[in-house]
Formats: sequence, C-alpha cells, structure tokens
Amino acid sequence: MDVTKRFGALMGMILKRPGHIRSGLQAAYDSYEMDRSRRHVESAYKLSKGLPTVSILDILPDFNERVDPYSFLYGMSPPLDIALLKGLARKYKDCSYLEIGSWRGESLANVAGVAKDCVSVSLSSEEMRGIGMTENEVGTSGFFTKGPGERQLVGHDSRTLDWEPYRGKFDLVFVDGDHSYEGVMSDTKNA
Repeated sequence: MDVTKRFGALMGMILKRPGHIRSGLQAAYDSYEMDRSRRHVESAYKLSKGLPTVSILDILPDFNERVDPYSFLYGMSPPLDIALLKGLARKYKDCSYLEIGSWRGESLANVAGVAKDCVSVSLSSEEMRGIGMTENEVGTSGFFTKGPGERQLVGHDSRTLDWEPYRGKFDLVFVDGDHSYEGVMSDTKNA
C-alpha cells in the first residue's frame, strides 16, 4: 500500500473512532509518566528495585472482598485496589470515607456498601469539559455513584475547594484525582 493510501486509511480510522486515538495517546502518556517516576525514585532515593512493598495480607489478614460493580472500562482503579479500600473501610467502626477523583464512581459505590458515609470530590461537568474531556466521558461521570449508602457528591476542582468543612472528618481517604505531581501533592496535603 502506498503512503497516500496508508494516510487515507489512518485518517478514516481517526474520524470513525476518535476515542481510540485519545485512549492510545493516554496509555502512551501514562507509560511515559510511570517510567519517569520510576527513574526519579531510583535516582532520588537510591531504590533500584523501586519502593518497598507490603503484602495485602499483612494489612488485612482475613482479606476476602467482593468488588461489585466493576465495568472493566478505561481509567478505572484495578479491582484489587477497590477491594483493598473496602477492606480498609471495614477496619473502622462507622467509617467516614473521602474519595478525591471518582469519575464513574465504581470505587465509591463499592466502599459505600461498607462505610457509614462517603464523600466524593470530583470535577464538575463544566470543569471536565474545560480540560478537554469528551461528552461521552462527561456523560459517564458519576454513573455508579447512586445507590445504597450515604453519599455526598461534590462537583468541584479539589485544588480550589474550601476544605475547611471537611477537616478532621474522615477515617479513610483515597486520592485518585489529578495524577500530575502537583495535583497529587495538593490532594495529599488537603487529605
């Protein structure tokens, strides 16, 4: 196939399925960021094998959690992470849970089944559009956040939210919003 036909085929694919291109670019960027983070940990902390690990059974000896709902869609936390959050929430009597960055809300929905109350701080629809999220992505935001359990959904950028009403309220906090260094630092400080 000559270059013109290849280019035409590529442009046809981009026009038919633009979300695939965005997903591919996001995966490439995520891979780059992970490699950059790994190199930083190796050089700054002299940890050639990365950060030390801990067995989940050291934290939750009777670990046995069911993750439901779970969609296996792009951008979700792995099932093991969600199961860990549920297990940690169970360790607190009447757990009060904060999640920064819920997007579709699968982890929030799972933890809401075992926590007394849950608060989610995620970008509003307008803020999602402002950072270039597609209408499909905006439309799926919060899909799993409705259901049993006490849930408060706060549609606001976590960097500019007034955190004062939430200070000292939470037993467990999951930071999963803006994954940039600055975003994680801001969310961690607020948590």
